[in-house]
Amino acid sequence: MRKIVLLLSFVFFTAGFYAQSVISDTSSFPYWIDMMQDPKANFFETQKAFEKYWVNRERDKGDGWKPFKRWEYFTEQRIDVNGNKPAPEHVLNEYQSYFLSNSKSDQLVEKD
Repeated sequence: MRKIVLLLSFVFFTAGFYAQSVISDTSSFPYWIDMMQDPKANFFETQKAFEKYWVNRERDKGDGWKPFKRWEYFTEQRIDVNGNKPAPEHVLNEYQSYFLSNSKSDQLVEKD
């Protein structure tokens, strides 16, 4: 059992290290596409990956340039100073908080 745990630990460690080294080369593969959709990916790192990918490349129809620029404009207004995106459930939590604080059931007034 101990050998299996050690083997699995080694495999996960090696895979994580390999994935990190591959992702660092954003000039050859459009990792920015996956980073756009990852809520934990840093906004500024995503921008850098996008810019690095497009160095010395020509734009073409359907290449993803415009969707990224739309996403960038939309997201840039919502990030914190460190480039962290808001949590996916942020809007729902704010709505629920507002709804609970302004609930009519708390303010029952008897009308004649």
